[in-house]
Amino acid sequence: MLPDPIETARDLQLQDVQAVYLLAFRAEEDRRPLYVESVLLVAQTSDGWLLGHGYRHRRGNWQWSAVFDADQIPRRDYPQRPSKAEVSQFLQDTWWKSKPTKGFRLLRYELPEQAWLDGLGFPPISR
Repeated sequence: MLPDPIETARDLQLQDVQAVYLLAFRAEEDRRPLYVESVLLVAQTSDGWLLGHGYRHRRGNWQWSAVFDADQIPRRDYPQRPSKAEVSQFLQDTWWKSKPTKGFRLLRYELPEQAWLDGLGFPPISR
């Protein structure tokens, strides 16, 4: 079962959400074992739109996926629904990959096509 987009948005403290769509989900684990779930979402708020990359450990609360000592972007705001080019750039800037992180084993990866169509108006971009 995929994480609930509304609960994810609540954990990430998004305000005035009118609609939220879960665009991608990844679960991976290393040998410790450290288990990490990651999501990519798009949300429409009263201020516009945003793309975000969140993570959590073992069913904990979702947090923005921020790397403080590198040029990685956990979320980006847009005045209108993001275009395909803007989504592609965000995927690069937030370091989103369909492959597991180095040293991790990919347990699950999903790109819910209907969420892309409903939230963005186009099918999933492979990354």
